[in-house]
Amino acid sequence: MESLSAQSRKEEGLRGCLDALRSAPINLQCLKLLGNLGKLSDWVAGLQNLVKLKLQYTKLTDLDGTIQVLGKLPNLSILCLLTYSFRVEEPKHFSSRQGAFPSLTVLELGYNVGIALVEFEEGTLPKLEVLLSRSSLISFSGLSSLPCLKEV
Repeated sequence: MESLSAQSRKEEGLRGCLDALRSAPINLQCLKLLGNLGKLSDWVAGLQNLVKLKLQYTKLTDLDGTIQVLGKLPNLSILCLLTYSFRVEEPKHFSSRQGAFPSLTVLELGYNVGIALVEFEEGTLPKLEVLLSRSSLISFSGLSSLPCLKEV
């Protein structure tokens, strides 16, 4: 399986439905999840061939933990965190760490994503070319530390 798309518009959403997969689909390159999840499935950390990830209405509760897991995926090139990807009490500060997201070329952030500030540290996102924000409520700092950035 190279592509997986799952969606649910019901309140319980996708909770538990993806946990039936005990291990990561080895060849999965594209994953699109739309619907209440609450927590990212543990097997996502093993998606070594994942190139594109799109999250929308997933209402994930652990912003820092999720970003840490995603930042370690070696081939992740396109990351779309769209409307209500995270459910947080107050918008949070997201800081990318050195060595995180080594292959990311496109980062898209939507409305009500749960992030107020994105801080790019030196040595992070070395290949990021496109940064899209659909929300005027998200601030960015450290853009000058992104050597390949072409479009904001």
